[in-house]
Amino acid sequence: MYRANPGFSRRALFDVYIWRVSFVQNNAKQQKLSVIIIGAGGHGRVIADLLNACCCARIKGFIDDSPKSSVIDDLPILGKIAELGRIINSLNGETSALIVGIGDNSMRNHIVSQITSVLVRYNARFLTVKHPSASVSSSVSLGEGTVIIPQAAINTNAVIGNHAIINTSSSVDHDCIIGDFAHISPGVHLAGGVQVGEDAHVGIGACVLPGVQIGKWSVIGAGSVVTRDIPERVVAYGVPAKVQRVL
Repeated sequence: MYRANPGFSRRALFDVYIWRVSFVQNNAKQQKLSVIIIGAGGHGRVIADLLNACCCARIKGFIDDSPKSSVIDDLPILGKIAELGRIINSLNGETSALIVGIGDNSMRNHIVSQITSVLVRYNARFLTVKHPSASVSSSVSLGEGTVIIPQAAINTNAVIGNHAIINTSSSVDHDCIIGDFAHISPGVHLAGGVQVGEDAHVGIGACVLPGVQIGKWSVIGAGSVVTRDIPERVVAYGVPAKVQRVL
């Protein structure tokens, strides 16, 4: 049990407590980044909610080439991808970071390739974000631009690549390796030592047994149980999952 130092009055202790809370809050405000989300669809809006929950950023708005409205979820559409340099420059020197909020792996990959040189030119960067409710071991490696959605769990020594999505209530167990631009969908469970290749997509509710490898650009159907390795560029589904067609 905590016991107050008898040399301090309750009022003095209260004043110290208020000072410490104010100090933390002020520093948090000073450290907030100005963040731009590319993509104003469903995944982009999920990322906006995630950033608000983290209290780690001032969201400036969305960039979208085909927005449905000029304001989405109370955030403005700042312009199109081709205008990114101008938009970053308009932040007047504020520290800026971007997240590509596109759920489609190949499109997310394409946009990152398209804008990386612009970020370098304007001294901006890709932001990695983890929701406060996600459980991520301190030994996990998270790549830039990766997003960890609520209730996800990532266990010891797992490696998550760049611009990956670890979606709602999914679990990535010990020593898994998730490639760049891969998407682990809601409710997916990866046992220990699973490898998921670059741009691969593991569908909602799928389970992957220990040590199984899923090849680059492959798609695992929802609800599948993957018991053996899956090659690159195929669609596989079923219980157990079997290759159904080549991409």
